[in-house]
Amino acid sequence: MILHTPRLVLEPMAEDHFEDLARLRSDPLVMAQMLGGAETQAETRATLAAYRESWSRHGFGAWAVLSRTDREFLGETGLRQRETGEIALRFALKTTAQGQGFAGEAAAAVLDFAFTQAGITEVTAVSQAANAASLRVLAGCRFRCLRQERRNGKNLAFFALSADE
Repeated sequence: MILHTPRLVLEPMAEDHFEDLARLRSDPLVMAQMLGGAETQAETRATLAAYRESWSRHGFGAWAVLSRTDREFLGETGLRQRETGEIALRFALKTTAQGQGFAGEAAAAVLDFAFTQAGITEVTAVSQAANAASLRVLAGCRFRCLRQERRNGKNLAFFALSADE
């Protein structure tokens, strides 16, 4: 399912996105905010396989975030089903794409897909409590903060958004 916004095209993550995804997921500045940290190429290969499996199994997964004008790879966003059954929103942009509203624009498109096309009734999100940029994106999408807690040495904030909110 390809999604379009005024400035972006979101394509389901595929093999032709691997090199860009590997660069993104190996960037320590980008991945410092992600719970798993930076990845090797082998780890990114496994991540891509998991993304593709999610599309097959659940009908949702990760999208490559591309510029609508020149198709430049800007990052990734998507929905992930956690072990608890929760459906979680994820997003990460390369450093040159940050601070321009792309994450919020992509997240809004993914949430619209989740609630209007995928039949999902609630989406969750987790952010490091000190990640002001991610907290702004989540607030802009109307997520409500459920709690904060410390896990694995990191202060985390947990969020949820229901389809009827």
